[in-house]
Amino acid sequence: LFNLSSVQSVLLYATQYLMMALGLTFVIIAAGIDLSVGFTSGLASVTAAVIIKTLGESVPAYVSFTLAVVAGVSMAMLFGYFNGLMVSKLKVPSFIGTLGMSGVARGVAFLIAGGSTVAIKNTVAREFGNGYALGIPIPVIVAAVFTLICHYLLSSTKFGVYVYAMGGNFNSAVRAGVNTTRLTISLYV
Repeated sequence: LFNLSSVQSVLLYATQYLMMALGLTFVIIAAGIDLSVGFTSGLASVTAAVIIKTLGESVPAYVSFTLAVVAGVSMAMLFGYFNGLMVSKLKVPSFIGTLGMSGVARGVAFLIAGGSTVAIKNTVAREFGNGYALGIPIPVIVAAVFTLICHYLLSSTKFGVYVYAMGGNFNSAVRAGVNTTRLTISLYV
């Protein structure tokens, strides 16, 4: 039951949830919530898959994979930006605004995918998702690196102090000179 293969499988399965939770941790510490993160992740995945499928074999696999990752992350950041604007500028409660945005992200993903699964053939994507480095799945390594980066940002930077300050007492953070609008938008992005 407890062997290296099952540990690797559990770690690999948990990486996507860990990556979403890392970003959401910042928002929650700042006393917000983002209910759209799951659907935004799906939208980013569909966007990346459509880019890879559209480019096909017209460009090298690493180029289409890189463009797809950039497009997917950009799409997720765009939706995060809109969430941040809703919460910080329009003063929409984060629970309500991001709940609505989850429906928008789901609908946009459905439209981009044409209502069906988007199958891709890309050797770099397959190697990235299924490959191993030093006996560890590559997505697990990526998730571990991002976990360390997020830990550093929260524990050792002025940005982390501002995040904690905003979550601890919003009015005190404003009085201390924290640009809460810009910080809120960056957290949702």
